[in-house]
Amino acid sequence: MSTLAHWQTLIGIWTGTSRLFLPGEPTRESDTTASVAIIAQGKFCTISYAWSFDAEPQAGMMLFGYDPDQPAVNAVFIDSWHMGHKLMLLQGSGEAQDTIDVRGSYAVESGPDWGWRMVIEPSDNTWRMLMYNVTPEGKEFLGVEAIYARTT
Repeated sequence: MSTLAHWQTLIGIWTGTSRLFLPGEPTRESDTTASVAIIAQGKFCTISYAWSFDAEPQAGMMLFGYDPDQPAVNAVFIDSWHMGHKLMLLQGSGEAQDTIDVRGSYAVESGPDWGWRMVIEPSDNTWRMLMYNVTPEGKEFLGVEAIYARTT
């Protein structure tokens, strides 16, 4: 499939709650908003979102594409708090489907790179975004859970 027709249900404006999980610290919760659009003649999906960390505004964006020749879901991730001035490339293999599940990695000063897994789970008038830190040994820890409900 060359378009993201299977992700059409995500198009719109969303509000919700974001939870940030940091090891050894209380869960931080904030309001969040998201805007989802299909762009480039139906070939890509963007998710732009806003949240806050300790009352400081933060923002992020993901760009998803499906390459039917691989088949693979590819993504670019940026976030003012998580990524600073860097971007992350992620990829998920398999057929395009409702759930997006992609993986990337990021450098850690004191050792080998860590992994990053992002999952987008659409549902009727809601969707969930999950972000996991993945140790070099492959163990996953939930870092972010955001749950959105449709506003438009």
